[in-house]
Parts: sequence; structure tokens; C-alpha cells
Amino acid sequence: MAVQIVKCNGGIMGIENVMNLSNDGWKTGKYDLFLGQELGLHDSINRPYPVLFDLFKKLKSLDWSEDEIKLHQDRMDFEEVDKSTYDVMIKTLSWQYEADSLASRSIVSLFAPFISNSDLSQMMLKWSENESLHALTYSEIIRQCIKRPEDVFEEIISNENVTDRSGKIAQAFSELKILGAEYTLNPESVDSEDVRQTLLKTLVCLYCLEQMEFMASFACTFALAERELFLGVASLVQKIMIDETIHTRMDEAILDILMKDEVWQKSYLSVKNELQEIVDSVYQQEVSWSEYIFSEGRSVVGLNTNLLKEWVDYKSQVVYTKLNLDAPFEVVETNPLPWMEGWLDIDAQQTAAQEADLNNYRLNSVVDDTKVMVFDFGVPRENEVDITEPLFVYSKPDCPFCVKLKSFMEANSIKYEEVDVVQNPNVRELLLSNGLKTVPQVYGQDTCEYYGDCTSFIQKYS
Repeated sequence: MAVQIVKCNGGIMGIENVMNLSNDGWKTGKYDLFLGQELGLHDSINRPYPVLFDLFKKLKSLDWSEDEIKLHQDRMDFEEVDKSTYDVMIKTLSWQYEADSLASRSIVSLFAPFISNSDLSQMMLKWSENESLHALTYSEIIRQCIKRPEDVFEEIISNENVTDRSGKIAQAFSELKILGAEYTLNPESVDSEDVRQTLLKTLVCLYCLEQMEFMASFACTFALAERELFLGVASLVQKIMIDETIHTRMDEAILDILMKDEVWQKSYLSVKNELQEIVDSVYQQEVSWSEYIFSEGRSVVGLNTNLLKEWVDYKSQVVYTKLNLDAPFEVVETNPLPWMEGWLDIDAQQTAAQEADLNNYRLNSVVDDTKVMVFDFGVPRENEVDITEPLFVYSKPDCPFCVKLKSFMEANSIKYEEVDVVQNPNVRELLLSNGLKTVPQVYGQDTCEYYGDCTSFIQKYS
């Protein structure tokens, strides 16, 4: 690569060491995903693959914070549950923590040397940032909820069932890391076909991680939440799961684009047997995990080894079908864990509000909290519990917190009308425009006054 030397305030700056000003994609409109011209100006004018930008915007629209949910009750749950339940949660968290830490350190650093498309670069930067948020969230859960955080670190380091679960994926990541270093130092020394094959293997590993492995662990978390345990953790993990669903769409979009190119098709066929071996290995590891997590006396009401294996088949068949590989199991026609659908509602962008305080700021909404303030004369105002108008409860099906709020209202003779945000997208958009990304939400029918979500409403009127 020729380096353009430019004088700058008495010094020397090699612009083209960090940005390719010779990139003429803005003239041709051609920006290959990988192995094209090195990145130059960030070009959003010529956009050959708009789906990548759309997915970036989708993920960006779901931005959240690791401290949105307070975990007071979850900390008590960890202290009070039986050893079997505690162990299931610790082992699940341990693997999720390790896997997201791996992903957060890998996505941009591994693929960056080969990326030649601005939208792909931007999407993967956001993707990596998102995985870092996931790892941080698991770390915060452990910090806030577990008396001995070292239990989790010891579990990750010493338990081969945890460390080996992502062994095949880590191996592929390592291979691409070495190849990327060689390519960065001397692109001419690296065989392009070798790069394409290694990129395909790494992309498939990433796809398996997010579509197969994470989904099996999420089922364990939400099975406990269905028993009203670890609801704060579940609400945070729900956000992570919805993000991971976007990530799988990103995996699929990249693979779809590559498979429209004859050169990449040939590379895929050359490495297809290896891809079959990778996916089979990940699948078998998940089957083994399904047996391990419920061994040694561990159990969860509503979930067992057979159901979890069926769930693994149900999610894995998507990968086998997408990659045109032979699945080692029969097609699973129906979801074996239908209650999982209540936790995963990506298109509605409405994650169920959870049974802990939400401390994120909401835009364009005001909550009157003066009823419990202590004024200058030292006497607190009494709670004003009378509601003089009927209410709207904006909810969605299979939301456990919507059920709890409605039960509370009925027990206290509070009149309300339920509005399903899934069936009424205009209402959903209205909530989102007001910064409300969870359900249920309560408004007055006559005054349009905002009354709060599940937790704040029950606390206010109990």
C-alpha cells in the first residue's frame, strides 16, 4: 500500500495509513463487504446493502443501560432459594457472562482487518458495543446479587462444562485473529481463499453462538422467572435476548449477501464439510449442556432435560436450514416452550416491565411523586389513593407483569380498559414516542394523565 506523506505543523502524518483516500467506491458505488478496497470516507450516499444500515438502526433504537433495573428482590432470591435453584442460576449466569465477554472482545477486532464496507463497519462497531453492554450487565448482576462473586469466577475457570461449551467457537475466533494480524502486516502474503474460508467459519460460529447457545441458556433463566424468581435478572436478560435476536439477523444478512457472490459461493462449498462439523459440534455441546444443567439433583419447575433438548432442536434447525446443512434430528414443528414467546417480542419493542424499580429516565412524561414528599412543616402528605376516572392499561399477551397489575386493579376495584399494543401498533408507537419501552403502562381515559407502570402503580396505590 502506498503511503501518502503530508507535512502538518512541522510534523509528518501518513493519512493513508489509517484512511484510504484512493478508495473510489463513491464513483462506482461498489463496496464489497470484505477484501475490497480499504475503507476510505464513510459513504452513506452509495449504499449497496441497505439492510446492514437498517439493522444498525434497529439495534440502536433498542439502546438500554445495565442499571435500568434495581435488583433488591433478586438479591433476596439468591439468598433464599434452595441449592438446586441457586446452582442452576449460577451455572447459567457463569456461561452467559463468559460467552458475552468473549463476543465483546472479538467481533470488531477479528473482522476489522478485512472489512471494506462502511455500513458493515458501523454495524459491527455497534454490535461489539452491544455485546460489551451484555457482559457488563452480567457482571453487574453478579456484583449486586451474589454474596460471593468469586463463586462465579471459580465456576467459569474450573468447570469444564462451562469453558468447553464455547470451545469450538473460541478456536475459530483464534484462527481469524492470527490471520487478521498477518493480513494487516502484509496483505499480499495472505491467500484470499484462505481468508474467505476462515471468515465463513467464524461467521457461522458467531451465528451458532447467538441462535443456538444463548437461546438454550435464556430458557433456564425465564423458566425460573415463570416461578416469579429472579424477575429483575430476567428483565435484563430479556433485553439481552432481544438484542441477540437482532444479532442473528445480522449474521443472516451478511451470509445472504456473501452467498449472492459466485466467488464466495465456491468458498462456501469448499468449506461446507467443516461448517457441518462446526454446527454439529455446537449442537452436540448444547445437548450435553441440557443433560448437565439438570444433573446432580438440579431441577426447575416447567423445564427438564427433554424439554430443553427439544428447545435446542427447535432453535438449531434454523441454523441448519439457513446453511443448507443436514440436521441430526427430526424437524420440530411447534415450539416446545410456548411461554418463551411471552419473553421474546422483538417487533413490538415492548419488553415486559419487571418486578423491581425502573430507574431509567423517560422522555416526555411526568410522574407526580409529591404525594410522599416531606414538606417544610415536617408532616408528610397522606397517599391520595382515590382514582376518579377509568384507566387504560396498555399491555400485551403473555406478559406476567400485565397480569399482576390487572389482578391488583381488580382486587382494589379500580376500573380499567385493557389495550393490546400488539394489536394496536399506533398505541405502541405513541408509548415509544414518550420514551416508554415496557408494558404495562397506565393512563387516565379522561385526563390522559400518566399513572405509571406495574411497579410504580402498585407501590403508589397499595
